[in-house]
Amino acid sequence: MDRIRDEFPDVKFGVTNCRPIAGTSTWSQHSWSNAIDIFFSEYGDTSPTHQAQIDEVAVWLREHEAELDIRVFLWKTKNHYDHIHLDFWPKGYGTPPCKNGLPARWKYPSGLVTGVYYLVTEDEVPQFTEEEAEQLKLFLQLIEERESNVHFVKHAIDLIRKERQTPLHDHQGEVLVDKGARDQIADLLEKLRSV
Repeated sequence: MDRIRDEFPDVKFGVTNCRPIAGTSTWSQHSWSNAIDIFFSEYGDTSPTHQAQIDEVAVWLREHEAELDIRVFLWKTKNHYDHIHLDFWPKGYGTPPCKNGLPARWKYPSGLVTGVYYLVTEDEVPQFTEEEAEQLKLFLQLIEERESNVHFVKHAIDLIRKERQTPLHDHQGEVLVDKGARDQIADLLEKLRSV
């Protein structure tokens, strides 16, 4: 969102909204704070002036689509004449945390599904140690305290990717936690607190 606001300082965003996509039972990516609505005036404003402002943003977004990891781009389609809707990679997957979906899971273009601390394939069900469950609760609490904004979640994902080099479980679900991994997680949580 910062990149967009740098280009268009007057832009407004709609981010977190724990709900299904209108008219479906599929969870909206807004439920993971992994989608944004972009507008200048207010929802419902389909005036030519407002649409012209949004058109400028749409052109810029199309030029930067790949680098922004945009997965879904909706503008001037059903229900999207007053705002642009964007979903991002990785995609929120399963039940969102706002509806007690644990762990928070993300699906990548390759089909890989990740949990918060480890990688799993779709047919694997991860098992948490008590310590991991407590750390996950803290992680989700930190997200909630920051109103689940996209910037924080993406920053947290980047930190997890950089800080955690070894998985806590192998692909058979065997626990691989050692003191080094525990220390890495503790350090990561401290960094997240300061975001």
